[in-house]
Amino acid sequence: MEFKANFEENSGNYLNPEATLPDGGLYSAGVSVSLAQGFLINERMAAVKKAKIFMQQTKAERELAVNTLLVKASEAYFMWLEAYQEQKIYHRFLKNAAIRLEGIKRNVVVGEKAPIDSVEAKIAMQSRRLNAEQAKLKTRKAMLYASNYLWMANIPLQIQENITPVIPEANTIATSLSFKTMEELEFAMANHPKIRNLESKIAALEVDNALKKNKLLPKVDLQYNFLASDVNAFSNFNTANYKAFVNLSFPLFLRKERGDLKLNKYKLQEIKFERTTTALAINNKIEAIQTEISSLEEQTSLIEAMVVNYTLLLAAEERKFTLGDSSLFVINAREQKLIAAALKANTITVKTLLANVSLFEAYGKANLNDTNYNSTY
Repeated sequence: MEFKANFEENSGNYLNPEATLPDGGLYSAGVSVSLAQGFLINERMAAVKKAKIFMQQTKAERELAVNTLLVKASEAYFMWLEAYQEQKIYHRFLKNAAIRLEGIKRNVVVGEKAPIDSVEAKIAMQSRRLNAEQAKLKTRKAMLYASNYLWMANIPLQIQENITPVIPEANTIATSLSFKTMEELEFAMANHPKIRNLESKIAALEVDNALKKNKLLPKVDLQYNFLASDVNAFSNFNTANYKAFVNLSFPLFLRKERGDLKLNKYKLQEIKFERTTTALAINNKIEAIQTEISSLEEQTSLIEAMVVNYTLLLAAEERKFTLGDSSLFVINAREQKLIAAALKANTITVKTLLANVSLFEAYGKANLNDTNYNSTY
């Protein structure tokens, strides 16, 4: 419904008598109503509805952006953690190599070991020092990268070298993301930002669909105007003086309107298919990550047992070396396997953390308000 007010004045020597108006002109005020096309929905009504839908769509997209940012920040932190733990491993074995070198040098002086053993021990220590230096550089680069996500009161901060990363407690992240019942999982899936984003697109297309269907109707516009030659008083407008008319128009073939409606239906069908495939992909991704986490937990148990056994083997070999029943070559070989196992355990630990972060992303829980999770990051 549209309210209208007009002023009309005609003059001229050869004016058609039908267009003759009072000397002061003619005022009119009335209303215009569309009875068919545009009655239930029109462009302005559709624009308002779509604007409300786009607000929800923007909220979902914002949650996806926050989710992605949290995942990238977490990945940067865990990469720093992995590099730092790797540096600690190499420094620990560098210290062992230095102690071993000093002991062999003393044995060479007293004649218990051959001078070539000190050369081999020195090479082993230099190798450990090289690995430690490389790990230090890797840690520094990872720390600087993690600093990109460190802000406070809109001010970027930089992690200082005396700050060290901490491994989160075993079940902190998993507890934050766990779903105890199937209803909770279904609720999370239904409220996933990607699903809600697609739902908003579907709702917007349905509004367009209703508008395009409405355009198949004929245009029937009814207008009624009160007339007055003087507007000094509102009572001058009365039902005795009025002008009413109806505008009627209807295309013969409606080719454009029917084509637009059909195209919009195809778009709507495409988005619905995308929603179905997206929900399936999210569900499959969650199951795959959960399987990966279970496997990584089993791998963690195995590699930790291997580290313990390699440590026992190295300690036994060192005792045999002290008694003269072993060689430095065997000790270095044992130690190298222990280092490899320790690095593997560190890698699996970080992979487990990253898998839990991937599970966080798969669930789309950017609006999570869990205290434990916030304190972890």
